[in-house]
Amino acid sequence: MERLITKKLAEWASSKNRKVLLLQGARQTGKTHLINSFAKKFDQYLSFDLSLKKERKIFDNESSFEDFLRTLLSMKDKFGNNKKTLIFLDNISDFPSDLNWLTHFQKEATDLFVIASSSKHLDIDEKSELIPESCIESLHSRPYNFSEFLDVLGEDTARDAFNEVPFPNTSFNQLIRFFHLYTLIGGMPEIAENYARDRELADLQPIYEKIMSLFQEESDKISPSKKSRELNRNTFQNAFPYASMRISFHHFGNTISRSRETGKSFRTLKEMFLLYLIYPCTSANLPILPDKNKSPRLQMIDTGLVNYSTGIQKQIFEVNDLLTIFDGQIGRHVVGQEILASGNDHNFWVRDKAQSTAEVDFIIPYEGLVIPIVLKPGEPGRLRSLHQFMDAAPHPFAVRLWAHPLSIQQARTIRGKKFFLMSLPYFLAGKIREHLGGFIKLARS
Repeated sequence: MERLITKKLAEWASSKNRKVLLLQGARQTGKTHLINSFAKKFDQYLSFDLSLKKERKIFDNESSFEDFLRTLLSMKDKFGNNKKTLIFLDNISDFPSDLNWLTHFQKEATDLFVIASSSKHLDIDEKSELIPESCIESLHSRPYNFSEFLDVLGEDTARDAFNEVPFPNTSFNQLIRFFHLYTLIGGMPEIAENYARDRELADLQPIYEKIMSLFQEESDKISPSKKSRELNRNTFQNAFPYASMRISFHHFGNTISRSRETGKSFRTLKEMFLLYLIYPCTSANLPILPDKNKSPRLQMIDTGLVNYSTGIQKQIFEVNDLLTIFDGQIGRHVVGQEILASGNDHNFWVRDKAQSTAEVDFIIPYEGLVIPIVLKPGEPGRLRSLHQFMDAAPHPFAVRLWAHPLSIQQARTIRGKKFFLMSLPYFLAGKIREHLGGFIKLARS
C-alpha cells in the first residue's frame, strides 16, 4: 500500500529547491517502514539507525564533512558515482548533536537526498542553531487515516467512494460500517495490518499492550528524574478516559499533582506526539487565535488506543451511531483524529461570555472564512451553539457531521439570520475541505 504521505515524499524528492527532510511523529506510526519503501525509487539507499552504537559511531567524529561523507558511504559499501542516493538517519532525536550534520548535508551535498526521523518534536526556525528553517523542512507521520485503513483492508471500492466528491449516498451504509470498525481498531499501522491479515479482534490485545509499553519506555528515556518519569506515566495512563474532553491541569485525573507539574508532563507527552492540547477560540473571524488561558481539549494519538485503554471496545462494536454513546466523546475524538490526519490543524469555539456554555466542536479556516463544524443529530433548530456562532460569523456557511447521508439545507438562527448547513456523514471528516467548495458554490448560486 502507498500511504498518503508518500505523495508528499515524492513532491519533496522532485523539488528543485529540496532541503534536508525531517520526518517527525510518534513511535509505531511507520516512519522507518515508510522510508524503506520509498527508498525503492533510488539507485542507492543508505540507512543508519542512530539508536545503535555501531551505527552512530561515525557521527561522533569531528572530521571534515568530506571525510565524514566518505566514511559514511564506505560503511555501507556504497559509492557516489553519480547515482541517485537516499540517506536515511533514523532516530536522530536520540542524539540532538547529530542535527549539525543535517545542515552540512544541505549546504555541501545537494546532490544527495537526505531524510532524518525523530520521535520527538524538534523546533525548526531561523533562530535555531541546530536546525535552521533555511536548511530543513518537516513532514509529520501519523497513524493511518480512514482512507488508508480502507486501503489496508483491500476495500478499493469503498475507498474510491470515500474519495468521490460529491459523495455518492448509495455507499453510505457500507462506509459507515467500515468507519465504525476503524474507530474501534484505530489507525496504528501494526494493529491495522494484523487485523487486515487475520480479521481477528481478539488477537490484537498483545499488540496494543506492546505499543503502550513502547510509548512508556520512550517517555522514560526523555524524563530527567524518577519523579518526572512517574508523573509522565501517570499522566499518560490517566489521559485516555479524558480523550476529546476539556481538562484542567490542577489535580488532573484525581491526582495530587499541581498544575505546574502536570502541565510540564503534558508538554513532554505532546513533544512525543502522544497527545495534543487543543485550545478554544472566542472569535468567528480570522485569524484563529487560541486562548491558552482557557481549558484545552485533549486529543490522544489514536482512537483505537483510547477504546482499548478505557475498556469500551464492546460498546463501539455494537453501536449504530457514534454520537449516541458517551455523550459523543468517541465520535468527537475520531473526527478530531481524521481532521488532523488530513493535514488540517483545528480548534474549537466557545462563546466569550461569562457563564456561557455555548461550544462548537471544531473550527477550521477555509478561503478566508472560519467554518464551524458540529457533531450533533437532529433538526438545525436544535443546534443552539451553532446558532450563536453563525450570528457572530460574517458568512452563512456551516457543517454538521452525523450518522446520516449527505444533505444540504437552509436554516435560520434563533435571532433570524439565514445560513446554509451541509450535513456530512461523520466518516467524511477528513474530506471536509474537498466538499466545502461545491457546497459554498451551490449555496451562493
